[in-house]
Amino acid sequence: MNEAATRRVRELLALTERLLDVMARESEIINGRRPSEFAPVAEEKGRIAAIYTRELMAAKAAAASLEGADPKLLNALRDATKKLHETIEAQTRLLGRLRRVSEGLVKAIADEVAERRQPTLGYGPGASREKAGGQPAIAIDSTV
Repeated sequence: MNEAATRRVRELLALTERLLDVMARESEIINGRRPSEFAPVAEEKGRIAAIYTRELMAAKAAAASLEGADPKLLNALRDATKKLHETIEAQTRLLGRLRRVSEGLVKAIADEVAERRQPTLGYGPGASREKAGGQPAIAIDSTV
């Protein structure tokens, strides 16, 4: 067994597990509807994800450096990486739903504000109130 390769795999495994832990905490915060706790965890996730990406790219560039590592650790790394990908997919779906709900709320509020801002011109056919036409003075930016 190659000790350097085993140490490298052990480091990658620890980093993957740290990222999984942070993502689990982030999902817990989102599901628990505690937005005030989100920013520090998201910052930590970004920091760990950047390190993970850098280390993973370095490992891929020097794939031979992982040859001869402990097979049990390699299998554990594969399993953790698979779980990480599944977690990323689940969190992407969760954040997408959260985004759609938030956008729907903003649009509903904007529509209500626009409705209330329109002056009433008087009564129209059938004794219904007529509103002034025109576009509301609010814009919704749907870019992420």
